[in-house]
Amino acid sequence: MMKTELLHRLGVMSADSCAAGIAGISAVITISWLYFFEKKFAWLIGPALSFVISYSLYWTPVWLGEDASDFRGWAIILIGFWTFWGTVSSLAVFIFYLIRLSKKRKPLDFSK
Repeated sequence: MMKTELLHRLGVMSADSCAAGIAGISAVITISWLYFFEKKFAWLIGPALSFVISYSLYWTPVWLGEDASDFRGWAIILIGFWTFWGTVSSLAVFIFYLIRLSKKRKPLDFSK
């Protein structure tokens, strides 16, 4: 894909579509982390990676040659907005996992 085509596609994406994409990616990463790796850090991985993805997506046009002054004003608002929704989705997956895990375990019987 050529650089100008990539810049055009990034330019036509709305803030909502980026938030939905980051939320989906964060949820998939959290599910993968819960399935393959140690579970005690899963609650932290989703929010951290959603910030990294949001930051990278926002600054990609600048890294490809656009003028940075056009992007500085909205950086905190959009990166924060996208990171928030990525964090919400990853924590929702983690909470769903904890609920499912608690239903699988048998309660201890102390009456004996």
